Amino acid sequence: MVERFGPLGCVLAWLVAAYFLRRWLVTNINSGEISLSGLFSAVFGWAAIQTGFIFSVFGFVTTKTGGFIEKFRDTNVMAQFQLYTERAIYMGFVLTVYCIPLMILKIDVSNNWVYWVVVAWFAAFIWAFASFLRVALNFGRLAMIPDADYIPG
Repeated sequence: MVERFGPLGCVLAWLVAAYFLRRWLVTNINSGEISLSGLFSAVFGWAAIQTGFIFSVFGFVTTKTGGFIEKFRDTNVMAQFQLYTERAIYMGFVLTVYCIPLMILKIDVSNNWVYWVVVAWFAAFIWAFASFLRVALNFGRLAMIPDADYIPG
């Protein structure tokens, strides 16, 4: 249950926190204690790397024949894993594109709708990061299935 709804749960927790911490967040962003431009750049870099990594996992899993992949290729586990992987790629791509205008524009979070645009952007980051973790952890579990052929050495 946590695996399936973890990213959504994290996003909902962030939205609740953003609602109740709005005054504190706006004050700290406007005073420079929290650097939005630094955060936008860091998340942009992370999203680009994350999307590339997830895409390589997707390519590996969908094209590999034999070995541990073959043991679960036509199962619900594989279908769920591919769905998680596709969602993580999509969210990473959306997040990367979402970051570009935010890095370029001067952002004033005192404005109500701008604040919620930034909150939604950070929610997309949380969703993408949680999706990345879900794929990475599941891929690690799948990779622990031993291959049929063992090469001593």
